[in-house]
Amino acid sequence: MESTASSGKQFIEGDSRTARLIAERLDRGVQWVEKHPPLIWAVLAVIYLVKLPAPLQKILWYDELHTYYIAQAPTIAKYFELVSHTDLNPPLIYAFARLSFDLFGVSSLALRLPSILAFFLGSMLVLVFLSKRLGWLWAAAAVALFWYSPYFFYATDARPYGILLAFFGLTLFSWDTVSSHASQGAHSITRRWGLAGIAIGNTGMMLSHALAPLSIMPFCVAELYRSIQRRRVDLAVWAALLLPLVWGLLSLASVQKMGAVTYPPAFAASFGKVYWFFLGALLPMLSALCLFTPASLVIAAWGRDASSAKPGATLWQAPFLIASLVTPLIANMALMFKRGPFFDRYCITTALVLYLGIMVFLARRCWMNRVAGMLVLLVLVALNVAEEAPYWSEVFNGSPVSETRLDQIKPELPFVVGNALTFLEMDHLESAAFLSRVHYLTDRPSALRYAQTDLMEGIGDLKLYFPIRANIDPYNDFVSQYRHFLIFGSIDRAEDWLLRKVIAEGAEVTKIGEPKSLYGERTL
Repeated sequence: MESTASSGKQFIEGDSRTARLIAERLDRGVQWVEKHPPLIWAVLAVIYLVKLPAPLQKILWYDELHTYYIAQAPTIAKYFELVSHTDLNPPLIYAFARLSFDLFGVSSLALRLPSILAFFLGSMLVLVFLSKRLGWLWAAAAVALFWYSPYFFYATDARPYGILLAFFGLTLFSWDTVSSHASQGAHSITRRWGLAGIAIGNTGMMLSHALAPLSIMPFCVAELYRSIQRRRVDLAVWAALLLPLVWGLLSLASVQKMGAVTYPPAFAASFGKVYWFFLGALLPMLSALCLFTPASLVIAAWGRDASSAKPGATLWQAPFLIASLVTPLIANMALMFKRGPFFDRYCITTALVLYLGIMVFLARRCWMNRVAGMLVLLVLVALNVAEEAPYWSEVFNGSPVSETRLDQIKPELPFVVGNALTFLEMDHLESAAFLSRVHYLTDRPSALRYAQTDLMEGIGDLKLYFPIRANIDPYNDFVSQYRHFLIFGSIDRAEDWLLRKVIAEGAEVTKIGEPKSLYGERTL
């Protein structure tokens, strides 16, 4: 009996020594990774390159086509004419797209390249910002969580959101630099570069999107809190934060136009949109959070080995986080006043801060344990790569889905597109021969009656500014000429009224099928 107990004790001690040895070796390996940030940058760059090709295959959609056409304006005067009549955005996205066209030629990839580079640059600035507080592994995990979110779509979208994100990251990094080096004196090189970064970042945001002041507001709240804590107002910082708001004058005309259109009830800003914004940001991430959170907490409790990274000042967190999370509420209240729409992308910087806040919270609960951080990062790397597996499988297996030739379906009939977005996308892609029988129909009273919106009734004016080849006709003129025609569209899209009208007025409607195509529409 004595011998058996002694053997059991030796076995337990040996097992414990083995576990400690494994833990020490694992921690040394993780420490090595933590001390070599270029390796982490390289891993993130590879993930980014893996994730890009699939979304780049999508066709240029309605909003991107506005960027595409405006960026090709032959003169500055023509550019201002196009912007004032066709789009609501400040000039930076068009300037970057034009520069990309000049360097690489006119193509969808060149059009999207500024957003691709800006989204990555903004992510890297956030990485550096967080690394000072959480260490490189946890900071990289935060970036990987953001990339796994639905907002990665805007990395390849030729609209201002990737650029807005890059300048937001610059302001975040620069404001943190200034506040962290406040004791170095008003004339230190670090402080001067930081002030310049704040001014450039805020200017870039203001020249990117009409709602950019909402992304600047959290920095003002955080700086106000810092002023109260220090009992001293930093006039240089306030100047760098606020003077760029003057650029908002460029967007005043666009904001005024917003109230001139009746938007579909599904698009309209409301308090309910605030709820759906956060639900839409968090719900797709729940499976990932459930996958790595328990394991990281267990590892941290077992190891209790805090990272060598210093937590850093926590001054920014509460005021900045709260102000950022309130932004969707403020946006919806302002847009309700202007009778405008709200889309989640308007608050992309809030979504970024939300994901960063989740990772900061988890890292702190794990005592910033390096091994736990490595686990979270590896899980998120795997999830990001797995998300693109279907695309890469199709590439390597060479089995693309065949598409239906829309121009070969009943070629004797006019082809009416029920949705304006699809109409402009088809006009850009299809052949001139097919577009000669493609139509979009307008009728403001019918649009207001059957869809409660006249959002797309001004599409006929686009022919004055964009090289639209297909036909745009008043509904009554068209049906007086054609008694039989195809409709490519659906009855349940918020802004579409055509199918609802013809059914309500007793037309005989027959579903032909659901052709496979590049477009969002599926029903003919």
